[in-house]
Amino acid sequence: MFTFMYPLPSFTKATRDIYVSHWGSIAVDEYFDIFNSGAGINGQFSRVDYQPHINPNQGANAISTMGTELPQYITGLYYYDYIGNISTSHAERKDDMVEFSIEPRFPIFG
Repeated sequence: MFTFMYPLPSFTKATRDIYVSHWGSIAVDEYFDIFNSGAGINGQFSRVDYQPHINPNQGANAISTMGTELPQYITGLYYYDYIGNISTSHAERKDDMVEFSIEPRFPIFG
């Protein structure tokens, strides 16, 4: 038996809704349910114990950030989660794509 100490993000559900108006505009909404299949934690989460200067190996099994590359032509980018857990986001338009990343307020453990 061995222990895998890294996050294993799994999409348990993915849905795409496409809206086409009579005037030619298109809106695409995508919904994802994400679960960390990696190792869990023992006991309760402590922000103090999670700090890397206290224990550099603490939280290696957590999802602390997620990112993707989107088409360059997108406009009106928005996101939310069901419980208001995301606290930081970053979107940067480049010549051929938009880099988008989110960082949850609390790391996602297994």
